[in-house]
Amino acid sequence: MIEDIADHLRNYRNQNYVYPSISSPVALTHGHLWHNFLQDLKVASVQEETNLKISDLNWSKDLMRGPIGSSIAGSDGLLYVLVGGSDDKSPAAVCIDMSGEIIWESETPNLNTSNRPLIYGDNLIVTSIDGYIYGLNITCGKQDWRFSLGHGGKFTSPVSHNSSIIMVADNGKLLSINPKNTNGRMGEWISDLSEGIYSSDPIIYDNIIYIGDSAGRVSAYSVDGSLLWDRSICVDNGIYSSPLIDIDRNHIIILSVGTDGEIISINFEGVIKWRTTIGETSARIAMSSNGYVVAAANNIIMIDFNGDELWRYHIGETMGGGAPIIVGDKIFTVTNESSSRLITINLDGKPIDELILEPAQYSLCSPIVVDKSMFVTSSNGHIYAFSMVEDISDANNYPIIDDAQAVDNETRDNDPIIVVSIITITLFITTLIYYFWVRKCR
Repeated sequence: MIEDIADHLRNYRNQNYVYPSISSPVALTHGHLWHNFLQDLKVASVQEETNLKISDLNWSKDLMRGPIGSSIAGSDGLLYVLVGGSDDKSPAAVCIDMSGEIIWESETPNLNTSNRPLIYGDNLIVTSIDGYIYGLNITCGKQDWRFSLGHGGKFTSPVSHNSSIIMVADNGKLLSINPKNTNGRMGEWISDLSEGIYSSDPIIYDNIIYIGDSAGRVSAYSVDGSLLWDRSICVDNGIYSSPLIDIDRNHIIILSVGTDGEIISINFEGVIKWRTTIGETSARIAMSSNGYVVAAANNIIMIDFNGDELWRYHIGETMGGGAPIIVGDKIFTVTNESSSRLITINLDGKPIDELILEPAQYSLCSPIVVDKSMFVTSSNGHIYAFSMVEDISDANNYPIIDDAQAVDNETRDNDPIIVVSIITITLFITTLIYYFWVRKCR
């Protein structure tokens, strides 16, 4: 089995790899207002350009280790998930294959299971609440190395840049380590943010790190740790979710929390371009071809690229769950309720499908798509795998056909009517001819 995994990973050694961008989900848990569970590594939350739709529940599996509070990381046919532990089992990182078979389990002391793990070359990167970062061997789960971060508590999900791993502690320490350093020193640099962070994972674009903090400020740091700028964007509300980088429009899109929460666009110098009030928000933004998609309390909202609201889709009296993801021309999201639902709507805000996850439980984080399968995790320790197939239907769910084919189909569909009509007319004419011929003969 280990040899099979090694074969999967043979071509996966690029430290510049950026995992497909997925929006950071948030959930009401452990007494906190919002908690950000999933890093977002660059721009839009578009995982596939192909139009896909959910076909069937392929399988579901209870990992039997307690709740799952973060989304899955996946690559090369393997999936990695952090499980919170139960009365008789410790928290662990678990590797499974695409059929749900467990490949390995690695129990890690005080594992921080609310952050999504990072795939980093030959290692799976996880953190612990007592201040350590671990590099687990991706083929078997054993600990290859660990490094003391110098601070216990909550950290953002780790992100990678070249060979460096960058994260932020809740006390406002931005730090970078490099496990590949040949001098034996992993620690590279530490910088102090002006405020502490709640859960906003850093986003790296064009060698600049962007971070939102709990005081409503957005900061930009060079990848060497030097501060470039620091702006107060949300005076009365904090920023709990990760920024989104809109490369096409040279904008950074952020969300502020609170009942009067806003979606705000700033440029790469931190100057506000527009802001729109959308109310209580539960997760960061996804980006579609039509605009920005936000999971707000009780609604999914589409905002166009100029900040105008296009539509709202009501998802019921439930707290918004994991942030939406965009797959082709569809929006997928889960609800955060005792019997969570996986909802599919189109880019016009029209419902397509809705599935209730069974057994009933809370789904706390965004679904992800790996190799044309959609995976959803739950608070009762289940992973759900849905098959996805190419969707060749138009917005009205009718087969897409070209004009020539439509004419041909219409003609073929009317063939029986035409034949009957010709026969009827022929019989009528024949009857008339016979009638007049008989009269003439008399």
